Amino acid sequence: MTESAARRVTVLSIAALSELGVEVSPVDDPEYGDVYLLGPDSERYFLHTLVETCQTLPDDEWAGYIAFHFRQHFEGMRAPAAAELTEPALLTQVRTRLQPDTVIDPALTTSYARPFADNLVVHLCRDLPTTVETLTDQTIESRDLDLLYQAGQRNTDAEPFETEEIPVADTAAITALEGESFFIASKALNMKRVVDTVLGNAAHGVVFSVPHRHLLMLHPVTNLRSTVAVRDMVGYTLGQADDAPGGNISPHTFFWYGGRVQQITRIDPVEKSIVIESQGMFGDALSRFA
Repeated sequence: MTESAARRVTVLSIAALSELGVEVSPVDDPEYGDVYLLGPDSERYFLHTLVETCQTLPDDEWAGYIAFHFRQHFEGMRAPAAAELTEPALLTQVRTRLQPDTVIDPALTTSYARPFADNLVVHLCRDLPTTVETLTDQTIESRDLDLLYQAGQRNTDAEPFETEEIPVADTAAITALEGESFFIASKALNMKRVVDTVLGNAAHGVVFSVPHRHLLMLHPVTNLRSTVAVRDMVGYTLGQADDAPGGNISPHTFFWYGGRVQQITRIDPVEKSIVIESQGMFGDALSRFA
């Protein structure tokens, strides 16, 4: 995210909100590493994801997209609060969502979130026609959390997607699951189902990555040439995570086997490089072919 892009999005956002009758002022909050807009009722409008999305668009489309974004935001706010919904209604709307383990908005507490892998957690969201609402500790108070996670994952599993295969010489291809849904990457939370429905078989485990919300990349470990597929996936993942529509999730690559997940890449801040670690479960899988 460039400083000039952040400044331009801030100015355009202030103008778009003013058109909607909301007067805001920018606040630079170094604690959370983000500039946000503060409204008259202490409403915070964080701009990080908006800046990232605008940088993927032509310059002359920024103003229109930002206006559309905030119109959708307020349409979503008119929906009934989660606490007011009946259980069947909430179970229809809830989705699981894989997220970086970082604080986006300190006012939205999600201590109920469940760990998934290094620096990644699973939140619950409502998928509304014009927006996605993160469910907070307050909005799910007195609800059956296990039931919400079960229904949320079932709904996330059902999100439509398309597949694209990236061939790798002498081993299984890399398969990319893509879609408009914000929950495509979160299908990784039910990898057994993904294996059964997309790959068909992965007896020795799956290497995968979740660069952003609209993409899940997979490769079943098949032979020692799988290391080539992993190297290719790491490169694709880093490129996709740098240009993340809808918000990035992780620049790392992971290994899944038997319901467990291992991060197999490590960023070296000194060398400014990424290292693939062939140890632990992933190393055990490769050793079967040695």
